Amino acid sequence: MIHHRILLINLYTLNNDSYSYYKSLDEQIQSEGKLFDPIAAQLNGNIKCITNPEKKAIGFFEASSVCNASYVIDYRYLNKSQPSVIKTPYILPPEAIGYRINTAPPFWIY
Repeated sequence: MIHHRILLINLYTLNNDSYSYYKSLDEQIQSEGKLFDPIAAQLNGNIKCITNPEKKAIGFFEASSVCNASYVIDYRYLNKSQPSVIKTPYILPPEAIGYRINTAPPFWIY
């Protein structure tokens, strides 16, 4: 039986240019081969070729901030069928290199 989980949240910020670029990228990934689907050449990033401005360069450079948070979702004490949510320090699990590490909490899901 599941008693509790840890929810790790990484919140990245985007500016309007970044949002537009990634939205266009997502639309291309979601395309279904229809006549008016966007093509890769239509994706405009902010990377330019400095030796030949006529050359097409694909990509997008950005810097953004990130906020980290973690919460314990506790299923042991339900309130109106809802688990309790408790903010907890943000601690990442140990890295597993080809095997599962025994030092992680027993409720951690890989």
